[in-house]
Amino acid sequence: MFGTSPKVMDYQQGWDQLVNFSLGGLGITKPAAGMVEDSSYSTLFATLKQLYWLTMDPKCTRIGHRFTRFVAPFFGDNLIVEVRCKPINDHEVTFQKIDKLLSAKAKLTHNQLVRLLDLPELASCHPLHHLLR
Repeated sequence: MFGTSPKVMDYQQGWDQLVNFSLGGLGITKPAAGMVEDSSYSTLFATLKQLYWLTMDPKCTRIGHRFTRFVAPFFGDNLIVEVRCKPINDHEVTFQKIDKLLSAKAKLTHNQLVRLLDLPELASCHPLHHLLR
C-alpha cells in the first residue's frame, strides 16, 4: 500500500488547522514559532519583526497601562509605568554603520556608540580616539 489513507490525511489536515488556530490566537506565525523547516534568515527576521510590532509591543503597552492604573498609585501620584520589550534589530546594519563611521575617521563619543548599539547611555561623554588608531 503506497501513500496515506484518507483517514490519516484527514487527521493531518485537522492537526494543521488546530496548530494554525492556536498560534493565530496568540498572534504568532509558524516561522516565528520555529515550525517551518525551509525558512531563510530574511524570512525569520521579517517574521520576528512582525511578531514584535503586531503582538509583543502592543501587549507590553497594555501591561504598562494596567500597571499605571492599578499598581502605580500605591507608590505615588502621577507615576507612569512603561513596559518595553527588547526590539528586534538586524545587527549587521548597525555594525556596517559603525564601520563606516570609524573608517571615515569620525569622532564618536561613547554615548553615540552606545546609542548605535541600543545600550543604556552613561552620564560621561568621552570621545573614543583609541578606536581610531
